Amino acid sequence: MGAIGVVGLSVPVAAVTTWAARPSAVGVAGKVIRITDVGSTATGTFWVSDGTRWHPHGRQRIFSSVEDIGLLEATTTAEQKAVGLLLPAGLIGEGYEIDVTILQTYNNNANNKVLRVRLGADDDLNGTAFLTSTVSTTATAQNQCKIRTTTASANAQIGYAGSVSTPFGNSSGAVITAAVDMSAASYLVISGQCAAGGVSQTIKAYTVDIAR
Repeated sequence: MGAIGVVGLSVPVAAVTTWAARPSAVGVAGKVIRITDVGSTATGTFWVSDGTRWHPHGRQRIFSSVEDIGLLEATTTAEQKAVGLLLPAGLIGEGYEIDVTILQTYNNNANNKVLRVRLGADDDLNGTAFLTSTVSTTATAQNQCKIRTTTASANAQIGYAGSVSTPFGNSSGAVITAAVDMSAASYLVISGQCAAGGVSQTIKAYTVDIAR
């Protein structure tokens, strides 16, 4: 296939393909491909070979939304899934970071509103919570959750102490760990939980970026 020039890249794109149909990265170190079905825009995302596997070409945005997702106490006080985001099999490698940034609004009262980000094998509420942010007596919050895979294996993940009000700083809590098999399909699940007393919260926007 002839090279296709892409604005913003210093090297030409060798192939345009889906993630499942991507060519082998073996023996083509430095080659760049565009994946059309992974990414938050029509251009998809760009991946570069290290001679063994395809890695994101810099930081790539794989999900983005600026649409309200409302979670109401009137429905249930149990945890509610706002959105489940599929990470295709093999997308996340060793030594990666996944950044989830969420903007939320909620009732300004003393009742707790809980926001969670889970990583697991299924599109449900059983994954490991890498963020458990509880807010009250305010009206707006922006949270970031950073999940890292270890340099030895993509199937071992670590994260900052989950139950914190800010994503950076220090905490008495231990790091979060998980062992999700990233060679298979997995899910990031954003969820919320509202206490009793006419409480609601809305996910106003979220983005998910990955990098190696």
